[in-house]
Amino acid sequence: MSDTEPEKEKDSVSEEEEETFHLPVKVKMRRFGFMGSMSLLNPAPSSRHISLIPELRKRSKSAINLGRILRKNSLNSLKIKDDIYVKDIDRDSGVVVDNHEVVLDEKTRIELDGRRKSKLHELLEIEERYFGDLLKMSTIFVEIRKSKEDPDYPVQMPIDLKRICSIFLGNFHEIRDFHKEVFTDKMRSSIWRADEMRDLFRRRQHEMKSIYGKYCSNWKKCEYIMKKYDSYFKQMEHHIESDTTLQDQMIKPIQMINRYHLFFADLVKICERLDKSDEHILFAECLFVSKEISQYVN
Repeated sequence: MSDTEPEKEKDSVSEEEEETFHLPVKVKMRRFGFMGSMSLLNPAPSSRHISLIPELRKRSKSAINLGRILRKNSLNSLKIKDDIYVKDIDRDSGVVVDNHEVVLDEKTRIELDGRRKSKLHELLEIEERYFGDLLKMSTIFVEIRKSKEDPDYPVQMPIDLKRICSIFLGNFHEIRDFHKEVFTDKMRSSIWRADEMRDLFRRRQHEMKSIYGKYCSNWKKCEYIMKKYDSYFKQMEHHIESDTTLQDQMIKPIQMINRYHLFFADLVKICERLDKSDEHILFAECLFVSKEISQYVN
């Protein structure tokens, strides 16, 4: 045997030894590359295992087909419309979306329409009652001016109060004249016309912000004056036989300007449920404007 023969024998590896032969990872990566080295890490499959591969592939294919059938049946079941959900057939995401059109029964529709009319009646009733309160306050202020100017008046205004009486009265007359000449009558004529109601608030919003803004900013001073001269105002209330305190009367403009948007918020919800899209949009505009006025004056 030559000197080179043992070396050849060393380099050659039998098939039997190859199954259990493992080279160091670094050597295998250099000699065979990644995939080649991975094949050497695991023993080669035996002939028995190889014979099972076609059967395994067949079963795997059957399982995949079964999965597809089940998924198809599941998606088809989603196409059936029930009381709440329907599948959106225009989308292929398989996501169930709420595409249900709510159909109100006649009883519910009549009830909601009754609530809408009742809310509008209430809005007009509150506006007319408020206008009546403004007229009542106006007569009280006439008596207060008499108390200031008429020396024979039964209840005399304190001298210190006479100097600041104009601060106390503020711009009340502007609010009274605005509702008397413009707002209340216009609301009466537009109460059943949502578009006219929207126009009323949109056209008069700047005027309302101005006059109510002044009144609200003056309220703290007015409140201080009523507290300081409490005994005088009580005498006046007794003299004119008022059934409410002067302070309760004078705070009503502030309360009213903050109530309009509450009515429109309710009307928006009712019209949305009734599917009255036109009124829903118009009352939503009324809500936006009246809420903006309320936020401005406060």
